Amino acid sequence: MEKTLNNSRKRIGYIDIMKAIGIICVVMGHYWAPSVMGCIIWSFHMPLFVMISGYFLKGAIDLPRVKKMVVSYLLPYSLVWGSNVILLTIQNVHRNSFSFNWLKQYFISYFWALGSNATLYKPEYVIKVGVIWFLMALFWGEFIMHVLLWISDKTIVHIICICALWLAAYVVSNRMCVPFGITNGISFLPWLYIGYFIKKHKNKWQSLLKFTKWVSLICGVIWIVVLYLQYTRGWTFSIAEYQIKKFCLGMIGALAAVMVVRTLAIQIDKTRMTTLFQKIGQATIWILCVHGIGIEVVSPMMYNVTSQYGMVCMLIRLILDVVIALGMKKIWSYLKGNIQNAKCIKKSGKISY
Repeated sequence: MEKTLNNSRKRIGYIDIMKAIGIICVVMGHYWAPSVMGCIIWSFHMPLFVMISGYFLKGAIDLPRVKKMVVSYLLPYSLVWGSNVILLTIQNVHRNSFSFNWLKQYFISYFWALGSNATLYKPEYVIKVGVIWFLMALFWGEFIMHVLLWISDKTIVHIICICALWLAAYVVSNRMCVPFGITNGISFLPWLYIGYFIKKHKNKWQSLLKFTKWVSLICGVIWIVVLYLQYTRGWTFSIAEYQIKKFCLGMIGALAAVMVVRTLAIQIDKTRMTTLFQKIGQATIWILCVHGIGIEVVSPMMYNVTSQYGMVCMLIRLILDVVIALGMKKIWSYLKGNIQNAKCIKKSGKISY
């Protein structure tokens, strides 16, 4: 039986901890990106999140589901982007480097939704939106997956459609850049479907999971081998990158790494740290958004410090991101609860006009 938290949504404890490990790696990865540690983090942290999103996919496409995805992904994307427009404008005015052409290009960046992950299909004239590219990509990935689930419930149909879409995006991405991060969303489809497939057939995996430690050990060895092969070839894995050899090798490594992270999360779930990690895991989008706000303003200042203080600055940024995000989430929950209570009171007729 999967251990769950005692709330109305019956959250799975170790999955929240996996998400916590993932978001911590996201923040750390932006400081260690050029290093060996950065390559290790990048080899699994995005696939981890997308697979978990796929694990919780439910049903075909409908209007309420689309509205929920808009609120969950596009609304925070827009708020973080807008906040960065304000912060970067203030910074540029302070440096006397502000121009209306820059402002125009930054407004255009909203509709491209490109992150620094884009490799084959990034026009250099498009300003990158930073870490929030993930939210736009996840919106399109989940939207397309729900459409596929609406079209058919057969696994073979899903696999054929996903492969066809991925190959089409592969061809297109070598020739042009598609707006709204749609090709990034298509690159998420294999990972979303893996998560969905695992959930759909989870009863068949139970016998294998009895040997979790041995499976994790084997997966750990596979992960190390893949990392070595990537390192010797000079490859840095990116989930939204369309290169077939790099994708296939990266998928093997990412799947092995996620299994290792799952085992680690289960072990943490048995310790006193479980509550903290679960709270962090439940606030991953909040942490991503806080991290994304001003990252182009704050992070460069931290990059300029001497290497001996680099780790300290990274830890400070990580702690601030987590604390601020948890605080904002708590405030939002409080306000949301008051709004819902007011609606209930109004509906019951206690307030009249």
